[in-house]
Amino acid sequence: MVFATVYQGKRGKEFGEEVKETSLHLVPVLSTLGVSVHLGLTAAFLIPVQYSGTWYAMAKKDPEGLFLQDNVVAQFTVDENGQMSATAKGRVRLFNNWDVCADMIGSFTDTEDPAKFKMKYWGVASFLQKGNDDHWVVDTDYDTYALHYSCRQLNEDGTCADSYSFVFSRDPKGLPPEAQKIVRQRQMDLCLDRKYRVIVHNESEILPCCKVGLLITSCLEALLRWEVFGIVISDLEKVPDNNKNENFVLNENLKTKDS
Repeated sequence: MVFATVYQGKRGKEFGEEVKETSLHLVPVLSTLGVSVHLGLTAAFLIPVQYSGTWYAMAKKDPEGLFLQDNVVAQFTVDENGQMSATAKGRVRLFNNWDVCADMIGSFTDTEDPAKFKMKYWGVASFLQKGNDDHWVVDTDYDTYALHYSCRQLNEDGTCADSYSFVFSRDPKGLPPEAQKIVRQRQMDLCLDRKYRVIVHNESEILPCCKVGLLITSCLEALLRWEVFGIVISDLEKVPDNNKNENFVLNENLKTKDS
């Protein structure tokens, strides 16, 4: 067991209580909407290899801007030295009505705080998000659930201006009741209760190009060539980028089916 003290503060007022943690850990300083949470870590922490494997995102707290919509599946890899990397797939909605599948890659760098990482991430397509965020694995039992939290941008006072969070499960069908109780409490500790949205896992809604594992650019090309959401797009041009990958640029020649 690892013991931590939770300090929740708003406008300078703080109180503390002792809580038990059963696993990975813990969030040193987090904040949202001006409410800060400090969990003092009392034991060093190294991610074990058993954290590796497939995790299904069950719920998310969205940041600002483009973000994964649903069918989010992450694959974490932890080597013998405790270094962690990850890939993630999910559906992203562009321009309010274009659904594409996103392939994301992430690497985690240790910091002086044993509970905190720097997570560098990028998508295989240039229009997907990139960043190097503060990242915490808040809690996990390795076999059932995991709660991740990231902060993209800080306010001048050190509180988090833009954050996101995922609740992961080993089972795509969801978390058992006991794990749900633990995760719910952690969300409250982070002052993020009622901020999460359920993530749907429905293979019937996954885009065909995502199922066959094509890269996002090929997926986007396929979508643009099809009549999707009642829009016909013509004069598709391929323009090579500096990395010799193909990006697809639309001419202004757009028209609806009825035109």
